[in-house]
Amino acid sequence: MSPEHARICADAGMSKQDVKQYLFENAWRLSGDVRGLGVLGFGEAVPRWVTDGDDTRRLSPLRDPDRLLLWVAGGDVGGYSAVIFGGSRSVTHKI
Repeated sequence: MSPEHARICADAGMSKQDVKQYLFENAWRLSGDVRGLGVLGFGEAVPRWVTDGDDTRRLSPLRDPDRLLLWVAGGDVGGYSAVIFGGSRSVTHKI
């Protein structure tokens, strides 16, 4: 998260956990919207939502808010934040 976005969240009274919960609740797309984009999952197996015909299923990259690693990095060059997606469990080490 950029420092600018972190300040906006902090000024709104949001804690780190609040931001993670907000992203968990709002970072999703409907399966019908995604199906037409050619984003059909990873690996060889075709996910069930591709073929089951349910266009109203919410698709999210997050299983729960605590799986989201959130940190502030970068400079004050504008409101640019990034999402880095990984296909496995993240491991961090304090340096």
